[in-house]
Amino acid sequence: MLFQPCQTNVLEPTIFHEPWWLDAVTGGRWTAVEVSHGGSAVGRLPYILRTVLGVRLGDMPPLTHFLGPAIDDGNGKPNTRLLRHIDITRELIGKLPPMQQFYAKCHKGVSEVIGFQAAKFHAAVQFTHEIAPQPIESVWNDMRDKSRNGIRLAADICTIDTALEPAAFLAFYAANLEARSRTNHLDMTALLRVLTACLDSNRGRILAARDKGGVLLAAVVVIWDTTTCYYYNATRKLDAHRGAVALLQWEAISDAMSRGLHFDFDGAPNEGSFRMATNFSANVTPRYIVTRQSLPVRLYRALKSAFVQPDYFVDSD
Repeated sequence: MLFQPCQTNVLEPTIFHEPWWLDAVTGGRWTAVEVSHGGSAVGRLPYILRTVLGVRLGDMPPLTHFLGPAIDDGNGKPNTRLLRHIDITRELIGKLPPMQQFYAKCHKGVSEVIGFQAAKFHAAVQFTHEIAPQPIESVWNDMRDKSRNGIRLAADICTIDTALEPAAFLAFYAANLEARSRTNHLDMTALLRVLTACLDSNRGRILAARDKGGVLLAAVVVIWDTTTCYYYNATRKLDAHRGAVALLQWEAISDAMSRGLHFDFDGAPNEGSFRMATNFSANVTPRYIVTRQSLPVRLYRALKSAFVQPDYFVDSD
């Protein structure tokens, strides 16, 4: 597959910051605050504004795994740039409209959230796994033997299909959830829009594994920007060989390494995904989360958390 490189924009540091992505996942219902110095934009913070029972909530757009402030802190010494970064962050926060809650999970370009903490935001962290660009042989050699054997076995019994359409992927995804008696919480209309946009602009790929008879066993979605390929979504038939997903992951990782991209497993929301990524010897890296809530919202969330135990490795309260 030919790769069409996308142009770097410091205020659009990831695919999730790009206007076409935000339009696709929200139907155009997103906004952003922006800071300019000397007539040039130096900071931008996209978000969506929701109203629930009269409460105004600033939130992440749906289907967007990371976002956060995009800041151009210019040139100069590291301490000068850090102070400039903090100042721009505080200016962005000052431009947010009145709301009872704001929540953002920051992308990897955000290495600190001091400006948010100074503005009385709560800071937390979630972890993801990344594989840095390197010869694919190095990735293979660093993997666990069990993982390599699973991929070899899957390669013997599966073929990789790169022609699966977004609508077919979503139908397969929904059927697999139903087979497991799980509720589908995704906005499938928005997901169809964003997957179609990714494939049409050569910013994403659907990889599917089929058995020798052509039966669909598993499928994964990867998307990318100028620096990183993200493991965005995956689904597997209930009785499929477990190595089928690993085979597709290996194909996606190999493609990313060949193009000099990082491969990001895009979060570790539970122990299963954490162990899966660890099988590939990926490095654990943090993603910062910032929240600010009014007292009534904090009390509601505290009461809710007393009865609902989250299944992800993050303290967002």
